[in-house]
Amino acid sequence: MDTNPYSVVALLEFLTPGRFIDVVERIALRNSGDARLRRGVTQLARLEGLTFLWVFERGNRHRLDPAGSSAC
Repeated sequence: MDTNPYSVVALLEFLTPGRFIDVVERIALRNSGDARLRRGVTQLARLEGLTFLWVFERGNRHRLDPAGSSAC
């Protein structure tokens, strides 16, 4: 199976949304300790990871089967 590196990131976001958000905050914000998460952010991160996984894997199937014979 050809694994897309973005799929790995999406899987990490889905499985460990809290840690994923912490890492992204440290990269994106100068004072990440000052930032506060709003209610529901963790659940939305899981949904985002799941959505990206679905999109990437669906794209992989179409790329591997250009005739479109697989049922999606």
